[in-house]
Amino acid sequence: MLALVLREAGLRPSFIIGGDVNEIGTGAAWDEGRLLVAEADESDGSFLALPRRYGVVTNLEPDHLEHHGGFDALRSAFRRFVDETDGPVLVGVDDEEGALLAEATGAVTVGTAAIADWRITEVEESWDGVRFVLNGPDRNPVDMEIPIPGIHNARNAATAAVAGILAGADREAAAGALARFGGVARRFEHRGRAAG
Repeated sequence: MLALVLREAGLRPSFIIGGDVNEIGTGAAWDEGRLLVAEADESDGSFLALPRRYGVVTNLEPDHLEHHGGFDALRSAFRRFVDETDGPVLVGVDDEEGALLAEATGAVTVGTAAIADWRITEVEESWDGVRFVLNGPDRNPVDMEIPIPGIHNARNAATAAVAGILAGADREAAAGALARFGGVARRFEHRGRAAG
């Protein structure tokens, strides 16, 4: 999602992500811009080894504990991720752990929760996607629509939009790119409707 937002804004990012983006046809590309979007996760701790100007934590839950040695160690790894990022880090605050991480680090927050710096409101869900309003700290709301279902996808889209805006994309480019986001290959690909 973020790579599409940055491309739509003309920032020409390079990217390495976990699946093929349907609109681009690949999960990795080198381009002329100054930004590289990398999808990293906490499964083996390697997300801490990547130098970064921006960071995104969509959620924090007890996963991959066999590598980290327990939930407290995983929390500490995420705290390091936020603390060691050179610029802003976005943290989803619709779950308790994300809210605690954001509070402890002063991260920029995104979500439906009232405490979010970038708040998702007026959510309308259907099988065809999600519509919502993204309200930032500047009180300049933007209408968003994504053609894939689920509030979790709306949260991801809002976070991608905010990350793009912080990196130099305008709101219209972010909304436009996300309105055309068809998902990642083999994840939420529209194949048709049963019996009709």
